[in-house]
Amino acid sequence: MSNTEGHPKQKLIEATLPLEQISRANRAEKNRKTGTARNLHKWFAPMPAPAWRALLAAALLDDPGDDGERQALLDELRDLVPTDGGLPPVEALKKVQSRLTTSNGAEEVLVVDPFCGAGSTLIEAQRLGINTLGNDLNPVPALITKALTELLPACQNSGPYFDKGSSALFEDDVFSGFRRDAMYWISEIKRRVEPRLEQLYGQQSERGRPYAWLWAHVTECPNPACRLPVPLFASSTLSAQPGREFFLTLDISSDRCVFGVTSKHADATAPTKIAGRRAEFRCPRCGQEFDEEHVRQAGTSGNLTEQLMSVAWVGPTGSRWFEAPGRDSAAGIPDKYPDIDDIDLPGEALGFRVQAYGFPTYLSLYTPRQAEALSTYAREVAALRSELLESEVPRKYALAVLAFLGLCVGRQSRFLSKQATWRTRKGPSKVEAGFSQQIVTMVWDFAEANPLAGSVGDWGQVGTTALRSLDSIPIRGGRGTVTLGDAETVASRISAPSRILVATDPPYFDAIGYADLADYFYLWHREALRDVFPDLYTTMRSPRISELIADRARHNGSEQQATQFFIQKFQAVFKNLLELSANDLPMILIYAHQQKEGAYGNYGSTGWEAMLQALIEAQVVITASWPMHATSTTRSRGLSSNALASYIVLVCRARPSAAGTSTRRAFISELRLRLPEALRTLQQGSIAPVDLAQAAIGPGMAVFSSYAKIVEPDGSPMRVRTALGLINQILDEVLADQEGDFDPETRFCLKWFTQFGWEEQLYGRADELARSTNTSVDSLTRGGVFWARAGKARLLEPLELEENWDPATDDRISVWEVVLRLGRALSAQGAEEAARLMAAAGQRVDLDVAKELAYLLFSICEKRGWTQTALLFNGLGTSWSDLSAAARTDGPLTPPPVQGEFDFSNGEE
Repeated sequence: MSNTEGHPKQKLIEATLPLEQISRANRAEKNRKTGTARNLHKWFAPMPAPAWRALLAAALLDDPGDDGERQALLDELRDLVPTDGGLPPVEALKKVQSRLTTSNGAEEVLVVDPFCGAGSTLIEAQRLGINTLGNDLNPVPALITKALTELLPACQNSGPYFDKGSSALFEDDVFSGFRRDAMYWISEIKRRVEPRLEQLYGQQSERGRPYAWLWAHVTECPNPACRLPVPLFASSTLSAQPGREFFLTLDISSDRCVFGVTSKHADATAPTKIAGRRAEFRCPRCGQEFDEEHVRQAGTSGNLTEQLMSVAWVGPTGSRWFEAPGRDSAAGIPDKYPDIDDIDLPGEALGFRVQAYGFPTYLSLYTPRQAEALSTYAREVAALRSELLESEVPRKYALAVLAFLGLCVGRQSRFLSKQATWRTRKGPSKVEAGFSQQIVTMVWDFAEANPLAGSVGDWGQVGTTALRSLDSIPIRGGRGTVTLGDAETVASRISAPSRILVATDPPYFDAIGYADLADYFYLWHREALRDVFPDLYTTMRSPRISELIADRARHNGSEQQATQFFIQKFQAVFKNLLELSANDLPMILIYAHQQKEGAYGNYGSTGWEAMLQALIEAQVVITASWPMHATSTTRSRGLSSNALASYIVLVCRARPSAAGTSTRRAFISELRLRLPEALRTLQQGSIAPVDLAQAAIGPGMAVFSSYAKIVEPDGSPMRVRTALGLINQILDEVLADQEGDFDPETRFCLKWFTQFGWEEQLYGRADELARSTNTSVDSLTRGGVFWARAGKARLLEPLELEENWDPATDDRISVWEVVLRLGRALSAQGAEEAARLMAAAGQRVDLDVAKELAYLLFSICEKRGWTQTALLFNGLGTSWSDLSAAARTDGPLTPPPVQGEFDFSNGEE
């Protein structure tokens, strides 16, 4: 993309987007369990498909400039992303495809994602009829994306070749032939390995068979007078299914803990992990408490063992029950690992905690029985290479079958691992796959699935679930190619000239250690597929030297060196990508890295600062930025931390060579001019209050990046860090300026809350503040939001407000009261009641002003560290659009998930 060209025509993505619709579709898609690309194999932080579908179309469509025509395009984009998170209606897709082809030359476009991950960018580009090139440094995502965008699409209307029967060509499902062949080989592999695995897991009996074994790690009590081997477990509940409850009991016999099972909650034993504490335990015999440091010492000295707590059974009719470990429970369990190429765990790495507990290699994350089972499946897949590739089946079809089977082995490794846990729920309890978060952490008590039992983790179920990913693949879409290599050199792997649209979700600075995490799967992929895809598996472990992350462990422990590496590498990658991009097309970057608390003052560098510094140095100008929600209701980390709940979309172009310079004073003036409107756009898009400061970086940096240089008073160029600090400063000013929209009672409550929160103060302070805001303490108390008595005064907290409030009859209603009551209703009574109150309150107050107050109150709570109150206002701001829609239609709704806990400290989660 040359920066000497004239101004290219603005694209729709640079003017407007149907953000609310896209965010709703994103949230729904994240919660879909079947029919998504995620069904094929685990990868980390995948972008939701609806986001890319809409963004790519908007990046190719010209902005018509006319409001009516623009609205028509927005309506077409809305139809493209149904709010149920599913695929677009056929007619809606055809309409956009036709528009892209006839007026925007989509047939000449190649969408390039240099960090393709699990391939959602490329799948959605192909759905729009556009050809794609995906690239990744790591063989694991490269294989996933190769399967989804290159190999499997070629299997449409082909087969079955192995499962003999009628042709799939006459069936509605274009993948019916492949489905039948894939399940044929899943079944055939199961048939071939079952005799060997039955030696490990036992045979089906008249009673049934175990479907899971529940284990606890064990360490010796530190009390010298006790020394009891203490099993580490966090819950004694085995099943919470109504009418089928089961619990653990524990007796101490001959200096060892003996587990039993009971159906009576009163007889259940207390877990050894102390509730409410992160990693502290209590000896069940002497009561001695100890922490994770004692466990680590045991692990590193080789004294951390395992003990079976219970066995979960399933009968021939499907009935389930639990039994205490019997004498023969460990019969057939090997004590040695299979002979495969193991990989050492990194000494230190992002997201890895297990090394400190004595886990030296990736194979040690499995029991010997689990490793033996996985190696058996992997070797059986490997043995199929000649059988399939030397048959008369089309080579690409055979490769697709082998890739699918190899990925099934990787998928199964999440269930056959010490990272898997036991999940109790209202229905039957089950094994929960490992990697609910992108970390490898210590799991005190783990669940071992039986791959032969027909339950979670069963080989057949793994294959059945993986096949559901076929529903996400476009029918007769664009063609795809996937390459393996450094993103910096991706241009050398593009064979044919095209109009290049770069669209990517680059690595998140220091949030995810992709290569180290990938080796968990690479271990098994390589065992199964190294002779099928030799180019992917030339190394013993995933490549990491050129990986674009800021891992200080790879830079002699220096955060500064890691950051500098990230900036230099990022800058080089995107400078090359700009040269690669078509002059008339923007580049799309999506980022979701949360800045550190206290950022842009005296703080360490952040992912945002590093990425933006690299973009500026790559001569990039940000032409638009958009926030989008995409949080799943089951997202473990998002529901328990202050992780970013929204994605930020940056639309970029090459900075024109004629870009001028500006001064610090002029930059601040321009921010004050442009940020208020940008803030309103963000709030209307239902950006979560917790993400508002982060999202405001986009429009602020759009101003900053439009200049070749902004000059400080001393003549030096302004750094990105300084610009970010000024953006935050102006954001605070804009939020404070919204106070002018509030009624006197709300202004009083806001000023009081800012100074004192919910704390009690002297009455005189309240009287003085009330006079200055043109209200009175008496008016505030009669308004039901303030308490004053015996020389003391304070704000009433949301739960203290009177019940049965009716906005229609409240003669002293204020915006403050509306916001508190809406937050309380949403938190305590649910979305339906909150929407009902919103509909009624909207007849009395300006709800846009109330929404501004919710965002402002969250900002105050965040700065003061008032965690619980922050949760209330963040939940309200996040849900506002859904509540408002339900209030208008008087219909049911499912509000977006909101975070259940904040941590405003700098400590590790």
